[in-house]
Amino acid sequence: MLKSMSNDIFLKGSRPYLWIIGIGFLLYAQTLLFGFTNFDDDALIQNNYSTLHSFSKITQVFREDVFHNDPDSPHYYYRPMLILSFMLDAQLGGISPFRFHLTNILLHLLAACLLFVFLKKLKYKRALSLFLSLIFTVHPALTQAVAWVPGRNDSLLAVFALLAFISFLDFKETKKWSACLLHFLFFVLALFTKETAMMLPLLCLAYIYLIMKGKLFSANNLGLISGWLVVFAFWFSLRLAAVKTAIPLADVVRSSYLSLPAVLPYLGKIFFPFNLSAIPLLRDMTFDCGIAAFLFILNALIFTKERRNNFVAFGILWFLLFLLPSFICKGPSGEIIILIEHRIYLSLIGLCIVLLETDLLKRLDLTNMRSFLAGLQFILFFSLIAFNHSVIFKNGTGFWENVVRNSPHMTIAHWKLANHYARAGLADKAEIEYKRAIELNYWLRLAHNNLGCIYKEQNRLKEAKAEFEIEIKINPASNFAYINLGNIYYDRKNYKQAIYYYDEAIKRGGQVSPKILSAVQPYRK
Repeated sequence: MLKSMSNDIFLKGSRPYLWIIGIGFLLYAQTLLFGFTNFDDDALIQNNYSTLHSFSKITQVFREDVFHNDPDSPHYYYRPMLILSFMLDAQLGGISPFRFHLTNILLHLLAACLLFVFLKKLKYKRALSLFLSLIFTVHPALTQAVAWVPGRNDSLLAVFALLAFISFLDFKETKKWSACLLHFLFFVLALFTKETAMMLPLLCLAYIYLIMKGKLFSANNLGLISGWLVVFAFWFSLRLAAVKTAIPLADVVRSSYLSLPAVLPYLGKIFFPFNLSAIPLLRDMTFDCGIAAFLFILNALIFTKERRNNFVAFGILWFLLFLLPSFICKGPSGEIIILIEHRIYLSLIGLCIVLLETDLLKRLDLTNMRSFLAGLQFILFFSLIAFNHSVIFKNGTGFWENVVRNSPHMTIAHWKLANHYARAGLADKAEIEYKRAIELNYWLRLAHNNLGCIYKEQNRLKEAKAEFEIEIKINPASNFAYINLGNIYYDRKNYKQAIYYYDEAIKRGGQVSPKILSAVQPYRK
């Protein structure tokens, strides 16, 4: 009876897609009311509206790195498809966060639906494919890809990567070159989304060798390889022209080597998605959950009697090949940021394949009432965690409070949170966070200047003056501390000294109030 009911309610026709869309939208509907976090979305959207507001600048998107307008951000990220998606949102909804959050939800739901198609293509049972797709839809570790606007880059990558692999499977089944051309199209779109897509050809070859047991260099496959090389050359030539700053090879090797232990915390986040952080650092994480998750998977594989090792190997390759490139990343103050949770987005699909090869899932009968209720409780439990976690992306203050709480050694997080507190008039809290940022990195740009501004507002002029002078020593190119020092001398009626600092600020591109410049003009020599 339950089997017939589940087939009718959940599995018949297009109903699996409706369940994915309905549950996912219900979970993330609250994010439609969220704002921006002041973490990358300010540089990519709010300060980049001059690019986003007009489709006439589409070609410009392919000629620049993603942070071209922000001197304080790294300039080796090439993300044309991300910016094009922002451009479309800006055309339809202006700079309002609502439209951007709506697109994030839609991309995530599309990726989850494509995962269902992909798992069916791999010949897994329809019920299990839907169950894993629903887990993917509500998984708390993927929340950031939906609730944080720039996080869509990983869901966008998953959409194009899944479409590329599905069309690759179609080509292998039908031998139609139209499917092959679609594969190349989605492959190039994936590359223009994120460099991690370079792993797709390797996974296609792994599928041919491991799953199909075919020859890698047959005539058919040589056509594929030639197409991949052409697509790669096209993408690489445009990227080379656009990205002026390359990551030094030594930094790539060092970052990758130091980050390898992060595989375990990632596994831990998948199986035990608690204490989630927007920007976690490896030094602030524990390995206990990762070790437990690894042992769980190992035991599940060992005790599976009829294990298909070729599918297990393919799933592990998928997990690692899409995960390891995300380790090559440096933080804005020199920290290596390696554990941003939503980077597990595409890799998680590989782990789904591994788990589907264990008796834990292979023998799961969702038509059994006990199994059905257990699966439903699992989905509801993950949904509750994801719902609560998404709230931290509501605004900048909540976002940076979460980062500070979970990654206390991240300098930039304390500085960003202090800025939010200062703008909100919470001077005491701002002072604490600025001091903590300086304690972690004495040379952090604008930290001393901003702390000096807090002191000046509290009429602690001696302390303010000392902080502005430190800022000038460590950051002589900045005009802000010069202006602030000039204002202190102006208030003391020491106009000659004020003129000196105002002139220095103007030399550095600073803008001093015309009224003040007029008032001090008679005191010039």
